[in-house]
Amino acid sequence: MKTTRLLLNTIAYALTFTLFMACSASDGDPGSQETIKSVEIKKEKGGNFIIAGEIVTFSVIANGGINVTTGATIYVNGDKIDGNSFKPTTAKAYEIKAVYKDVTSKNNLNLTCENKGVSFDKNVVVEDYTGAWCGWCPRVSHALKLVSDKTSNMIPIAAHIGDNMENKYSRQLKDAFDIKGYPSAYIDRTKLWSSPEPQNTAEILNLLNEDVIVGIKMESTLNGTDMNLKVSVKFGNSYSEKIKLTVFALEDNIVLSQKNYTSYYGGASDITDFKHNYILRHSFTDVLGDDIDSKETVKDNIYTKEFKGSVPSSIVDSSKMSFVAIVSNGDTKAAINSRSAKVSTSNNFEVK
Repeated sequence: MKTTRLLLNTIAYALTFTLFMACSASDGDPGSQETIKSVEIKKEKGGNFIIAGEIVTFSVIANGGINVTTGATIYVNGDKIDGNSFKPTTAKAYEIKAVYKDVTSKNNLNLTCENKGVSFDKNVVVEDYTGAWCGWCPRVSHALKLVSDKTSNMIPIAAHIGDNMENKYSRQLKDAFDIKGYPSAYIDRTKLWSSPEPQNTAEILNLLNEDVIVGIKMESTLNGTDMNLKVSVKFGNSYSEKIKLTVFALEDNIVLSQKNYTSYYGGASDITDFKHNYILRHSFTDVLGDDIDSKETVKDNIYTKEFKGSVPSSIVDSSKMSFVAIVSNGDTKAAINSRSAKVSTSNNFEVK
């Protein structure tokens, strides 16, 4: 009986060990147990333009969905590289392919490398979804003041919902980003600002350290009710992704009562003389931007768009008007860079 039990335990241990080893091998290489029919190599971010001296990272996908990067071999211009990233040193064309279990990628990548061009200061745009009825919204207004006390490179936009400052553009933005609760503030159109916002100002400030290869300058004039706005976008290096330009008109200093459930602004439950600033009043483009032709998004080119006509009828006081331009990725919506300017003022590219 003891011999039989010992034999059964030994068999059970052997089966467990075998299964453990099989699972361990599979964990390290998700495609190891699969019959591989196709392999695809992808550049992890960005398009087909790369910059000399900057690391480029790849992933390898098998059978349309299995990430086999760790088990694949990647070749750059026919030479095997270690791991899944490389740093180009010369401005030239690069062909990238991958091989996994003797199957070669079906979609070799053809990348164009450029020398590093001009880079520009980074501005962060914050779209604040708010309302005069919203008692918690002064929390974001206070947080924006904390950030603006530390930097001039943050650009706020107040998209009002549910009050008399609401308009079709604020509604379109709300729908585009599926806003459900208030306050909600989107940073660079990529992530919600974490609550409580006054304690998380670093989420904005830390982004200002980024180098960007898109710069914006703005020039505007106002003659009575006739306005002329010129927005120029300069590309320090080429972009192969879809690029969009959004241009808004904002208005400052609208004094209206604001509900307040916070301890900010003296803690009053109704702030009767609250100054509402950077109110989204008008969009000269689609709220998510109009396409910039890919022929324009090449190294050292300057793309210019003019907006002429009467001051938007939604603007109460044209002297309190300002403009915001946002250059964004057309596929992800992410803001690449942004710029603002008061009416009748001009600025230049913020070259680093």
